[in-house]
Amino acid sequence: RCRYGSAPLIIGSQLDHNISSSFGGGVLSESSSPTIQDCVVAQNSAGYGAGLCLRGSTASVRGCTIVSNGAPGYFCSMGVQGGGIYCESSSPEIIGCVINANQVGRYSQNQVEGRGAGLYIDEHSGPA
Repeated sequence: RCRYGSAPLIIGSQLDHNISSSFGGGVLSESSSPTIQDCVVAQNSAGYGAGLCLRGSTASVRGCTIVSNGAPGYFCSMGVQGGGIYCESSSPEIIGCVINANQVGRYSQNQVEGRGAGLYIDEHSGPA
């Protein structure tokens, strides 16, 4: 968890098999500017941003593999968003990344609800 003006370097790390009941299974960046480089972010779960959750963030995400993360929906009463990456009011730099095989879904009255299995960008975001 990166918060409130922090700017950590996360380089060459494997972030996997983490669970959050709300935001950011692998990484949660709130009002911060982390550099996440050459990392594997895999098999994490959360309601929003199972792999990476960027809220008010100017993160730099470079050369990362973001795979097999899931926002399954049983955590949230609302629809789920951003299996791989969720951006809310953020302007991240996402360069040279593989974003693959991420999932969203919540069953409600026999329907699956969810948005942005790979990447969900909210209306107040502007990723590069």
